[in-house]
Amino acid sequence: MKKILVALAAMALVGAAQAQQNPTTSVYGLMDVGIRYETHVTATDDSATKLINGNTYTSRFGIISSEDLGNGTTIKLKLESGLSPTTGVSGNSGSTGTVLFDRQAWVGFADKTFGEVQIGRNTLATYDFATGGVGDLTLAKGESAAQPANTSNSTYAVAPLRAAQINVFTGATSSIRNSRSDGLIKWSNKLGPVNVTLGIAPGGQSGSDSKKSTTTAAVTYSLNSLTVGAANFTAKDAADLKYSVNGIGAKYDIGNWTLQSARWTSKSEAGYVAANLTTNGTYTGPVLGTAATTGPSTDASLNTLGVQYRVSPKLTTTLSSYHGQYANGVGKAGVLNSQIVLAEYDVTKRTTFYGILDRASASGDIASTTITRPIVGYNVGVKHTF
Repeated sequence: MKKILVALAAMALVGAAQAQQNPTTSVYGLMDVGIRYETHVTATDDSATKLINGNTYTSRFGIISSEDLGNGTTIKLKLESGLSPTTGVSGNSGSTGTVLFDRQAWVGFADKTFGEVQIGRNTLATYDFATGGVGDLTLAKGESAAQPANTSNSTYAVAPLRAAQINVFTGATSSIRNSRSDGLIKWSNKLGPVNVTLGIAPGGQSGSDSKKSTTTAAVTYSLNSLTVGAANFTAKDAADLKYSVNGIGAKYDIGNWTLQSARWTSKSEAGYVAANLTTNGTYTGPVLGTAATTGPSTDASLNTLGVQYRVSPKLTTTLSSYHGQYANGVGKAGVLNSQIVLAEYDVTKRTTFYGILDRASASGDIASTTITRPIVGYNVGVKHTF
């Protein structure tokens, strides 16, 4: 009997070891493509019809892997790349495609008590805060947590908003550069009703701990139907010049309704050049002024308001309104107002049809000759996940 018990115990140990040593690996992806018609896109008020990649979601494919080490600890890995279904180009559709896993590339571990640590290319806490719904409802619905903002193939009305939700407006023509960071060490944990995220990307510069470094943090507190929170990131470039973004917001769920409000601000010291932050491509639409290269800092703010109504289990509508202000410290300033109505119908768990109506208007010092009247866009498309 004793020999039998020993044998059974040995078999159990072997089985447990094998279970722990066998990782699970999955390939996943998403394709979003649609048709857009927009008015007044040139100085002569011409309209345009075009095929758009990522009207709402950024198309991507990825690999995730995990291995259970036992005692509530798991090793994780994630590789994710953007792609363009309209051209087949890999990499985020606003980039050159030279970075294969431009969206995420990290390895980490999760513990049921101490939270999760991820090391590598990753999203900043400010972006996670925005996509979590507290900072922005449209971005949360359209991108979900930990997805990058992508402007290159988007519209005038939509594209600046995706830039603004993280960057607010710096006035730079390369608007999207702050959704994620290379070399980020990121920790997150849920402590009861509180969610905390902290991150740091060391600059790796001899003799300086601040040059080319990035720090980021976010905290949210949930009490019944109300969630409030704040987020920040501060980045230094090779010359130790600083750029920072701060956000504060609240979200309230009541029945089938969700209400949201947030305020984002940014400050960029004159001459700042992004170091380890992402540059996902150059935004080609109107820009709020021209960033100052000398003198005072560039300042911007963005106020967001959102209302979401779940008409049925399959149909959801979201309305978001944005008011952005910009000043570059040398007498240049501008204002951008935009509204987006998004309707999504889930045909199946994997396939969604959507429609978008958006409007944008600008005033003040706008570095573009194409804004003569408010631009209105109409979009229809389909999203499929696998």
